[in-house]
Amino acid sequence: RISGLQIYRAQKLGYWKPKKQLTQKYTEEEVSLVLRKFVSSNGSPESNMDPDCALASSVYGGPSGIWAQLMELKSWFEGQTIYHFCSCSVLMVHDKESGPAVKLIDFAHVIED
Repeated sequence: RISGLQIYRAQKLGYWKPKKQLTQKYTEEEVSLVLRKFVSSNGSPESNMDPDCALASSVYGGPSGIWAQLMELKSWFEGQTIYHFCSCSVLMVHDKESGPAVKLIDFAHVIED
């Protein structure tokens, strides 16, 4: 499920940020499309143009890509026994200078076991 997102379009256009009520209702196909747009360089995210996924390998792949970071986070969850996570959020970001990053955020529903 996607709770919220924003994708930078261009300096003149700023960010594309659909309403939370919309993103929470995304189907599996819509989530897949948004994840492709997240790593695309062509056009605006709200356009009907097929995403080119030009940045996919550098954002999702490699030893420091989002996929590797998510697998590291999964491994940590499987091994840790100190906290019980009722829910939390995963923030995925990327930009040209700092590259991709995965952050665990929103710990309001985390308790110590």
